[in-house]
Amino acid sequence: MTADLAEYRQGDLDPYNECRMMDAERRKMKKRMKKVMVLLMAAALAVPGQSLAGAAKMAVVNAQEQETKAVELQSEYFNMASRYEKVVYSKADHGFYLVKKGDPFYSNQQKFEVSFYDIDSNSYEQKTTILRAEDSFVNDEGIYYIKTENKRLANAIEQNGKTYRYDCNATLYEYVFETGETKEITLDSMKSTANFSGFINALGVDKKGRIYVANASDDLCLYDSTGKSLATAPYEGSILQFYGFDTVSGNFYYRGTYNWRYWGNDHDMASLMAGNVGEDNTLHLPEANLMMLYQSYFYERNKPAEMLNDKYLAVLNTFQSPNAITILDSNSYDYNDHTEQSTVINIIDSSVSVSSLNIANKDAIKFVALAGKSTYKNNFDVSSYGTRCALSEDEKSIYVKTDTNTLTQYSMEDRKKKWTSLPSIRSTVSGWMVIYAVL
Repeated sequence: MTADLAEYRQGDLDPYNECRMMDAERRKMKKRMKKVMVLLMAAALAVPGQSLAGAAKMAVVNAQEQETKAVELQSEYFNMASRYEKVVYSKADHGFYLVKKGDPFYSNQQKFEVSFYDIDSNSYEQKTTILRAEDSFVNDEGIYYIKTENKRLANAIEQNGKTYRYDCNATLYEYVFETGETKEITLDSMKSTANFSGFINALGVDKKGRIYVANASDDLCLYDSTGKSLATAPYEGSILQFYGFDTVSGNFYYRGTYNWRYWGNDHDMASLMAGNVGEDNTLHLPEANLMMLYQSYFYERNKPAEMLNDKYLAVLNTFQSPNAITILDSNSYDYNDHTEQSTVINIIDSSVSVSSLNIANKDAIKFVALAGKSTYKNNFDVSSYGTRCALSEDEKSIYVKTDTNTLTQYSMEDRKKKWTSLPSIRSTVSGWMVIYAVL
């Protein structure tokens, strides 16, 4: 049994209740499993410190055909303490580019290390170190990072109900993984209301090369690939991290904040929000809470939402129990579609139930599945990074980490389970899943 999206779209099923039924079926599957399948991966499936988008390249074959064609990556570089910002698989170089965040010089000056893990030689090499970057954004091609310098204006400017007193000159750098080249782009200046020590709140780049910069003056600035300003839109809430960009619909997704009132108390929640870039590059920011992802400061996690194959938005909700993954068809989702967050408290046992994805058009929900459990240390989810799922290149299958050492393949066409991999995947003592790469 999988989530019956036909019923769910009619509002008859809660996807998280359905996930509980899926969990019961998964336990039955363990007993029925006789044929062992081997999952060969070019990246771990959302294990600590790595992203799936572009990283997880998978193939399923008979165990007999691949007895000697897998290599276990060294746990020295892949373990609980790794905490990589992202892991990107390079088919051309047959290895992984690893981006790790180091200790900052100051709160607004970050350090990033880029390394490469060669699968053929099973070796690790540090490629470059980036110093004093205000923020960064990593995609499959490289790491973008930004540096700024403020200059006081001779005369203050009144605009959008704000008083701007500084010009902020920003330079964007891109370190290209496969060539080692560093490119430099000078952005048209931004206006700043104060001489902020950390002016950049979030940075992102879409497939068209457009650059998104959210700053401390609560302005979202959009640039073309040459650094020319295209649009600026003020916002009232927060834009803290970009999750992904859909250049087909123009939608983009980011982490905002939502105040959830529970038993009369305020709770600062990390919230999934959506914006849009129109065909004329106009920015639209409804600033609506689409989903509460986790409670900030107490149950933090990195990158719980990201785009899959530039079409679907995968969202991992670790706030509700059990954890669940929702796949949204971003190409068809209307960014203006958002409903109110609901909360129901059971007065008998004090349990709470909240609405999951706050949209009216349930047809935009492509898939819902149970996800593996989370493990927290120092108020941070160390059990995984990313969304714990990956989409096949032909978009016919989705692979989900449904338990600590279990991966399940589902059909994207009929949403039925194809197979579950049990003994072929195991956990290391360091907490990482064993990673296999096709040789």
